[in-house]
Amino acid sequence: MKEDDLAQAIELAEYEYTQKRAIRPETQAPGFSHCEDCGEEIPQTRREIKGITRCLDCQQEHELTIKRGL
Repeated sequence: MKEDDLAQAIELAEYEYTQKRAIRPETQAPGFSHCEDCGEEIPQTRREIKGITRCLDCQQEHELTIKRGL
């Protein structure tokens, strides 16, 4: 698969995932109190967002990993 095709496929998958979450927010669990990756406490304001399971640093790293296709 070409690099451009892979990038486009990843972007499409991310878009679809985001859209599905936006459509059904009532099915998402409340945010975690601690990050599922590093175990650090997630700030209260971030926890109020439904479906949050990672601290900001780990979430950013997770998204970069997805974009790289790893």
